[in-house]
Amino acid sequence: GHYEIINVTVTGHYEIINVTVTGHYEIINVTVTGHYEIINVTVTGHYEIINVTVTGHYEIINVTVTGHYEIINVTVTGHYEIINVTVTGHYEIINVTVTGHYEIINVTVTGH
Repeated sequence: GHYEIINVTVTGHYEIINVTVTGHYEIINVTVTGHYEIINVTVTGHYEIINVTVTGHYEIINVTVTGHYEIINVTVTGHYEIINVTVTGHYEIINVTVTGHYEIINVTVTGH
């Protein structure tokens, strides 16, 4: 969306593969829930990303959240494995929470 993406909800009971959300101005309340696998989730906002929640009951692989100005309240929860979670914000990253009940591998948070 070239201006705003608001309340994007993706729910997959088995597999969610290659979910891409791109907003040129604002992404608000993005929720991705997968009961078995979430693979390659990419969220990109050129100005603001607010309240991004990714929940996977078994595996979350390659979750990338990029905001050119602000990322606020990013929550990633995986009950078994979270692999390669990357959060990049060029100005501010506020309240980033990553929770894994078994393994969290390669979590990178970068704020310029």
